[in-house]
Amino acid sequence: MGQPINTDLYIDLSKPEYAVLKTPGSFIFIKEIIVAFTIHQTFIAASARCTHEGSLLAYYPSDILFCGKHGASFATDGTVLQGPAQVPLKMYKTQLSGSILRVFA
Repeated sequence: MGQPINTDLYIDLSKPEYAVLKTPGSFIFIKEIIVAFTIHQTFIAASARCTHEGSLLAYYPSDILFCGKHGASFATDGTVLQGPAQVPLKMYKTQLSGSILRVFA
């Protein structure tokens, strides 16, 4: 499954490459983690790959994490909303301090 993911990430939202995370409904990938700024203006972080077959997920502004390969969807707490995935996503904690977003286990 590859190397373990460093789950103590610090994202400087003032840097241009992360500026997209200031827009509600946006997301980025960092390593194997999807980080989204939800429509509720909170940050979430989860494993970037679907638990069904490992395809990359996307964050949809309807407040779900969606796998375009087979249609699985997940709530922003990682629970499965629609299969074929049956295993919840690994979720990470987020903490914003000034312009620094920390993502950690």
